[in-house]
Amino acid sequence: MSQGSNQQNTLKGNGANDFSPISTFRKQAFQINHSDRALKNKPSVDSLAKNILEEEHKRFNNVLENLPVYLILLTPDYQVPFANRFFRERLGESNGKRCFEYLFGPTEPCEICETYTVLKTMKPHRWEWLGPDGCWYDIYDMPFTDTEGSTLILEMGVDITKRKKAEIEIDRYHKYLKEIVKKRTAELKQKNLQLAQDLNALQKAEEDIYNLALFPQENPLPVLRVSVEGIILYANPAAVEILKQWQCNVGDCVPSPIQ
Repeated sequence: MSQGSNQQNTLKGNGANDFSPISTFRKQAFQINHSDRALKNKPSVDSLAKNILEEEHKRFNNVLENLPVYLILLTPDYQVPFANRFFRERLGESNGKRCFEYLFGPTEPCEICETYTVLKTMKPHRWEWLGPDGCWYDIYDMPFTDTEGSTLILEMGVDITKRKKAEIEIDRYHKYLKEIVKKRTAELKQKNLQLAQDLNALQKAEEDIYNLALFPQENPLPVLRVSVEGIILYANPAAVEILKQWQCNVGDCVPSPIQ
């Protein structure tokens, strides 16, 4: 039997039990020692949570860095505290400069920029922008509150250069076709005007011919039309008396003394 067993029997023989102060102390010391070893061998809950957050932050940052669009944060004083890789590769690093300073070079904010509209309306805003790299971007701006409660602008830009160039080409071709149609319309209008003038001239000529044809019929003087064979082909009303005197009609031969 071990020495510990002898001591335990001795305590029992003295009327002590397992809940004596010494026994209780031993148990507490053993528990503390065991807990201390566990704490030394395993990270704390806070440390574990911190590691998880760091991993999640790293994973999220990798997602932002690899997006096929640009993503930036803008402060009310035109600083760029964050820009993903797409933006940096296309438009460069801010290096502490305000957005308009390092993108375009002026000392005042761009007049045509619509980004800061969202700070006035506090609503999302969409517009198109021709960047200094010669590319067109479809811009999405929206208010964004950071962890400190400050209001920033979250801006996403999608490269639409190919679509924009196609739209510009279609618009140019549309204008070209519009000019052709305008020119052809003017030519047709001129031709229609000339045709109308020709038709009026033809109508007048027909009227003149018709009036000329009516001339013998309406002439107050006798009018006769005779063929080379001497056949009376026509006689107007004024010539009826002459035919009576000749005792012949239209279709008869002219009397011999007249021939």
